[in-house]
Amino acid sequence: MQGNEFDIRESRGADGVLCVAVYGELDLETGPVLATRLKQLRSPGLTIHLDLSELDFIDSTGIQVLIEAAAAGEEAGSELGIKPTLTPQVERVMTLVHALDL
Repeated sequence: MQGNEFDIRESRGADGVLCVAVYGELDLETGPVLATRLKQLRSPGLTIHLDLSELDFIDSTGIQVLIEAAAAGEEAGSELGIKPTLTPQVERVMTLVHALDL
């Protein structure tokens, strides 16, 4: 994978938690792709941990995707969390909009 190429990779831990790792840039172009995938994965009782440690950039569309996915997951009886390891750029944006506690 080159530089900022967007990708989503999934793995399931022995505890049943689904890790969804997001790579590249989460923005106007790629946000809908992640939103669609998270909607497909949503199911009662499922815990999803988003790994954004390889995310190079996030804009307001990406933030909106994360907020809406967390709210929709809660309504559906699933849980969406963000792993605490973030790139400095992504952490700064998420801190500015108070989205670290999703």
